[in-house]
Amino acid sequence: MSSTGPDRVQSRSSASISESAVTIGASDAALVAGNSARVELFLQNDHASQDIYLSFGGTAQVNKGIRLKAGLGIVITSYTGAVRAIASGAGTVVLIVEV
Repeated sequence: MSSTGPDRVQSRSSASISESAVTIGASDAALVAGNSARVELFLQNDHASQDIYLSFGGTAQVNKGIRLKAGLGIVITSYTGAVRAIASGAGTVVLIVEV
């Protein structure tokens, strides 16, 4: 609870949740397909040392787009398009939760 009142929690009981993992490497790869019903997208770089780069409109490239450092994640809201990714090395697992 905040000092100004209770914190808001949104409930989406009708939402569908999909969990998956995709292994990517040092070349552009599809990470998540477009989904017009998507509400939120959670992505986490599950590698201990390699970074990934996310693209929301074209081919993923190293040092362009959004960089997700090793071990970090991102929550994306209000975006229903496809996501592509590339990693700084082979065998990089990206954990995905789509609501």
